[in-house]
Amino acid sequence: MEYKNDILLQECEIYCKNKFYIVKPLSFYYIRKKEFDRDNIFTFGDDLNKLLFSNLISETGRAKINKWLERLVTTSNGKKFNLQIMGNDEWEKEDLIKLFEIIFEISGLKENTEDTKETDNKDDGYMSLYSNLLMNRTMTKQEILDSSLPYLIEVSKEINEIRVATSGLGGFSGISGTSAKSQQVEKCTTPQDFYS
Repeated sequence: MEYKNDILLQECEIYCKNKFYIVKPLSFYYIRKKEFDRDNIFTFGDDLNKLLFSNLISETGRAKINKWLERLVTTSNGKKFNLQIMGNDEWEKEDLIKLFEIIFEISGLKENTEDTKETDNKDDGYMSLYSNLLMNRTMTKQEILDSSLPYLIEVSKEINEIRVATSGLGGFSGISGTSAKSQQVEKCTTPQDFYS
């Protein structure tokens, strides 16, 4: 299986068994909501992939896998992907493992899964990123939640570069003005605060 980015840091095309599929990353909304974590269907770095295969055995596990496949993968003709289509297209177990690894990679979660002890610090980083983009009015709340983590990080870098480049323009060109009032960022401590 091979893949290439189709839309920078947002989705990619994968090729498997001479067919192509579109794969979307987990959106920031699902990362913050931790729904994928709670469904517990795949762990990156599990060489034997016991968790994934134990989910394939049970009916509830297959339902959870299908839920995520339908959300994140479509076929070349736009149909939502699921385990039945996977079987019809003659995918092998290695292909399914690689698919979930690609989802983790394009979602920006590949390195985050290796050290789960720092989860709280990573959540603070996500909140800081979210607050920065929202406070600066560069993206709406819904745009942020619909985007992938790597995309948000790239956008944030670009915004900071533009700010640094334009911060000295007022004094240089003789343009005067008052600085914008800074807004107080509301501190979110619970998931309910975050989603409201």
